[in-house]
Amino acid sequence: MERTRMNGLIGAWVGARAFGWIVTEELNVQRFFFHLSNVTEGVDLIAEGRRVTFVVNPIRKGKCFSAEEVMVSEQSVVTR
Repeated sequence: MERTRMNGLIGAWVGARAFGWIVTEELNVQRFFFHLSNVTEGVDLIAEGRRVTFVVNPIRKGKCFSAEEVMVSEQSVVTR
């Protein structure tokens, strides 16, 4: 199975528990769970609103799929 990278934003981050959710930027908004251990780049940049790329884990855990190989960008989305 081919592993495809997706783009998204960190929609929520619970730093005390080292996990959060990524929301996709596509029209069909989906949430993906991620844990700090799945971040491969930009660990010190994790914050709500940061752009990320990630690979979807095809095995569903709970209510949503999880993200692997998360790469956090230095760019964030400007909110007004």
